[in-house]
Formats: sequence, C-alpha cells, structure tokens
Amino acid sequence: ATLQVAVLRDEFRSVPVNTRVASGETALLECGPPKGTPEPTLIWRKDGNNIDFEQSERLRIVDGGNLMIREVKPSDEGTYQCVAQNLVGQRETPPATLTVHVKPFFSKEPSDVTAVSESAVELECRVGGDPAPKILWRKDDGKMPIGRATITEEKSIRIAHVQPEDEGVYICDASNVVGAITARATLTVHSAPEFVVKPTDATVSLNGIAQFDCVAK
Repeated sequence: ATLQVAVLRDEFRSVPVNTRVASGETALLECGPPKGTPEPTLIWRKDGNNIDFEQSERLRIVDGGNLMIREVKPSDEGTYQCVAQNLVGQRETPPATLTVHVKPFFSKEPSDVTAVSESAVELECRVGGDPAPKILWRKDDGKMPIGRATITEEKSIRIAHVQPEDEGVYICDASNVVGAITARATLTVHSAPEFVVKPTDATVSLNGIAQFDCVAK
C-alpha cells in the first residue's frame, strides 16, 4: 500500500496586484497557485464573495489561474482574491483592487461659429469621463486672444470683443489617466463696413461734372 500525504504549500507563485483599466478593455489579474498534493483547486473572490463563472461570459480563468475580465465595466471595480484549496485547507492571496476608469468622451463638441467684430462668442466643449478629464483650449496657430479669452465654469471658451485676427480653428483637448480626445471648431469673424474715403461736398458750374469719391472696406 502507498501512503500519500496531503500537502498545500504556503507560497503562491504569483499574486494579483492593484490594477487600473479603462472601461471596455480587458483586465488580467494574475494568480499562480501554490504547489500541493492533491493539486489544489482555485477560487476567485470579488469583495469577499466567490465568483460564479457560469453567470458571466466575460470572466474566466486562463493560464492555470489568472483571472481575465473582458469588456470591463464600472461594476467590475472591487477587491479580488485568489484562493487555493485542497484536503489540507486553503491559502489566500492578499487582496488586490481593480479600479475601472472611463475614457474621456464628448457630451457636446464645439461647433463652428460666425460672429460680428466686437461681439462676444462662446465655444462649448462638454466632456465626461472618470476621473474627470482635464480640458485645455488652444488655437491652431498658437495665437490665442490673450486678455479677451476666458474659460467658463463649464469649460467653454468665451471671447469678448472679437477681432478679425481671432479667426481660426480652436481646439478642445480633454484627457485623463486612460485616454485623450480632441475636437475642433472654426471661428469666422465678419466686420461692419468701414469708410476709407467718404464723399465730400462739391460745387460745380451749371452743366459741369461732379465727382464724389467713396471707398469702403
């Protein structure tokens, strides 16, 4: 007769670590179970509860113990542990936190604007994401109307006393730790007519020819 002693070692060959991932991408949490006799079985827990792999097609164990989560959702965020068990008992990895971020997205992109000189214009740029994206406005030629351009609480750009030289493409950049997006809008400025030469009073003799000059821009 052969006597076989059940064994379960303490050391995991690899353990899950805190992981950040963007919503919609794939997350991989590693787990290399300890050696044991009989071969230990693996359980993954989320927030202290055993994961039922039959209830989710997005979650599965790959490469002998790693947890793969496809098309990650914000609801997947939480604390994960890998548990190995056999006749001897069970071993647990330290908990690892999965943080799910959302890439920046536009809820309202800036639109092209046509304005009259000396009026005020506003270009909107509304963005969502987690963490909240940082928004930066710039002009394609680098010549922002300094002193007349302000950023509103809603992160729109407002330009006071618009001038013809303000014409051009304005760019809204939004970024966070998992992504970046860009949108563009064109500002066109029309000026009211302005006289360069105005007609002046003239005195001519009867049947003479009078000439009045008038030049506008």
